Amino acid sequence: PAEVAWLSLSGVLGIVVGDNAWLLSLQILGPRRVVFCDNLKPFLAAAAGHWWLREKLSTAPLFAGMFLTAAGVSVISLEKARSESESANKSRRHVAWGWAAAAANVTLDTAGSTLTKIHGAGLTTWEINLIRFGTASVFLLLIAGAGHVAMFVFASRATRDRARARRDLNTRMLE
Repeated sequence: PAEVAWLSLSGVLGIVVGDNAWLLSLQILGPRRVVFCDNLKPFLAAAAGHWWLREKLSTAPLFAGMFLTAAGVSVISLEKARSESESANKSRRHVAWGWAAAAANVTLDTAGSTLTKIHGAGLTTWEINLIRFGTASVFLLLIAGAGHVAMFVFASRATRDRARARRDLNTRMLE
């Protein structure tokens, strides 16, 4: 039971919030900058594994490999991102939101993965996926449902207001 709660939290953090942050950053920054930010995941995952899971790190090969991979992807991502950003008309504040969303994605995905590793021991991958994706699906359905209800309420109110305005205009025209 406790494992189910932790894995559910992992699904909400990593899938519902983290993946939505990723999609937002993708819309704002574009794929190359998001990939650049995603390069932080191996570093953060290694740190989380070391601190929370007490995993031993062979620092030299680990960091050399992560650095070389991140450097290669970063060079390509940033070079092309510079040329893409010249044509984009986005405010600094908007771009800052994109970077914040990308950072949130990296952090929440790593937290979700770490929680899954800690509390998924003894479960099959099918059970873990059922809990994580099942919880995420329920949350996303609730969010989508609430959005549709809000849209219906506001659309109905706007329709009533427009009908009232037309009726008032017709009444004034007939007077």
